[in-house]
Amino acid sequence: MAQKEMIEYEVREILRYQSKFYKEIDDKFVDKIIDIINLKAPAIDEKSINEMIGDCAILKDERRAFKNSITATKSMIFQIINNTIQKYQLDPTDNLYIDAMNIIIKKGQINI
Repeated sequence: MAQKEMIEYEVREILRYQSKFYKEIDDKFVDKIIDIINLKAPAIDEKSINEMIGDCAILKDERRAFKNSITATKSMIFQIINNTIQKYQLDPTDNLYIDAMNIIIKKGQINI
């Protein structure tokens, strides 16, 4: 059995068992869940990708990743962390600092 079929089979078995305890889990519900699992995002064409990529503000001859890419998200998180360290003169070994950084990483922002 291929991985996709295995996942679908396992989900159906889990939901079949859960349906013994929850009347809301019927065949229609299970089919909706399977549809969600099998859902694929539409392909993005080259023109759309090029429209999402912009010019780098620092290196004028370079292009930058579009803002909802993994690279851009990581960069944003590191910028927030560095700005927070500088603004509040935090000690990276302090527990309060570590807790704050975990919140920033989870939320993607800090509100003061």
